Amino acid sequence: MCTGLTQLYSVCTGLTQLYSVRTGLTQLYSVCTGLTQLYSVCTGLTQLYSVCTGLTQLYSVCIDLTQLYSVCTGLTHLYSLCTGLTHLYSVCTGLTQL
Repeated sequence: MCTGLTQLYSVCTGLTQLYSVRTGLTQLYSVCTGLTQLYSVCTGLTQLYSVCTGLTQLYSVCIDLTQLYSVCTGLTHLYSLCTGLTHLYSVCTGLTQL
């Protein structure tokens, strides 16, 4: 009878250890699932950073284009002024010849 109880105790001990292993594997699975979700979040943040970097570069291009537009506008005004002065010079030259 003691032998049977010893064997039953051994089986129970083995089952307890097996349950402990199963519990450990379940916890490990939970950790791995959490790490996978964290990786997904990090990947999303990396993509968001890339988008933000692209928008920053686009903003810089827009600023450069705005400055270029200002220069072109200034050159247009300067051209108009030069054209006006040329016309005025022609008028003055005409008056001088009279």
